[in-house]
Amino acid sequence: GGYRTVELPDNDKEPTAASRHVYRAFDFVPELKSVFICNGANQSVMKNDKHVAHDECNGAWRLDLKTNRWTAMPSAPFPPNGLDDAMAYCPDTKSLIYAGNNGQVWILELAEGKWRKAKNSPPPRTAFGRTICYDPTKKRMLLIGGGRLDGWQKGPAPEFRELFGFDPRAETVERLADGPTAFCESQLAYDSKREMFVTVAVFNKKEQPSGMFGYDPRKNAW
Repeated sequence: GGYRTVELPDNDKEPTAASRHVYRAFDFVPELKSVFICNGANQSVMKNDKHVAHDECNGAWRLDLKTNRWTAMPSAPFPPNGLDDAMAYCPDTKSLIYAGNNGQVWILELAEGKWRKAKNSPPPRTAFGRTICYDPTKKRMLLIGGGRLDGWQKGPAPEFRELFGFDPRAETVERLADGPTAFCESQLAYDSKREMFVTVAVFNKKEQPSGMFGYDPRKNAW
């Protein structure tokens, strides 16, 4: 649209993360009272009067809620900024687990502040819109959905129904029960009373079944 996101003068004294759409690649870590983000999108970012766009959105940042200050977390390598990625905190390993849109899982060890590729990931494929969340019943991460850009509009799109369990300690992957509909940018919410996950899928053009769905991690059933 021709607009630009420019740095404020105070950014030289107190660096902050460039304004961006982080998709689902952010989470709150209670022990550290901090929010972490990684990568994201903003086509309008300016840096030193130069249009740099998404490049300035690469990498991880920490916002300390006690001091209200941002800190960059430089690390090489780090997850490539493929857009439409997801990240969630694992309290058991004190690490952030990142689900890239190429299927690769990355791990950020918070004590070290360094990223590394997980030993195992779901089968490699395009996974735009895949989401990730922590499963306290099995002490694992759930990775669900995602696929080719807008691919859920075309036919059954079985890849968008895939659900995987990632064990953050052994770094192993298990294929779980396929979902009842396509999931893209869909978040699983945990109901601790019933020990179930719930999510909502809405397809206005009825490309896929719409509604509220529940997943029982104990029975591995929708």
